[in-house]
Amino acid sequence: MKIQLSLGKFIRFFLAFLMLLGVLTVQAQNFELPELVVQGLSTVSNEGEDLPVFTGPGRSFYRSASGKAAISSSQRVNVYGRVGDFLLVEYSTKLDDEDISRFAYAPVINVANGESFDEIIFSEIPITISYFAALVDAPSNLRSGFGTIEIDHRNATTLATILDDAGNEWIYFHSKGFSSVNNAHLDARGFFLSKYVTFR
Repeated sequence: MKIQLSLGKFIRFFLAFLMLLGVLTVQAQNFELPELVVQGLSTVSNEGEDLPVFTGPGRSFYRSASGKAAISSSQRVNVYGRVGDFLLVEYSTKLDDEDISRFAYAPVINVANGESFDEIIFSEIPITISYFAALVDAPSNLRSGFGTIEIDHRNATTLATILDDAGNEWIYFHSKGFSSVNNAHLDARGFFLSKYVTFR
């Protein structure tokens, strides 16, 4: 008898759990998140010097590549749009002798025709990120994740989405984390696969 009651409770709990998952899925589908789209190509200039770039629009944000992320002067970049005095750009670089891309923010004044790009309108939807998700500075399954910052997974914000070449959907997010390079908590932006998101 006790076994039957326990089994009945388990079934009711399991059904309630499935219903909750269904509600979360419907809620996620109802969100119309903006999509990151390339607005054009341009060239970075910094008087012949590499330009330091950060994961967000300002020097107070986390800087990838163990705090050394930079774009070479005269390098071509994909521009996704403007955020205040900065442009969200994608640039090519090397990691362990492999060609990769990174997303970062470059000052408008350091990008040719920087003022001509449109402002990006981001969403601000609170989310929780699964601890199974790899958080990276570009939407790529080939990357293992940020190495020198511990991102707060429980208090993050969805900014936009983007599709990679294989059709996988990625969430572009904003959160905070402790940087071992700076020995401080910093704001950070990056990407993770959308299957690891829970909307709050």
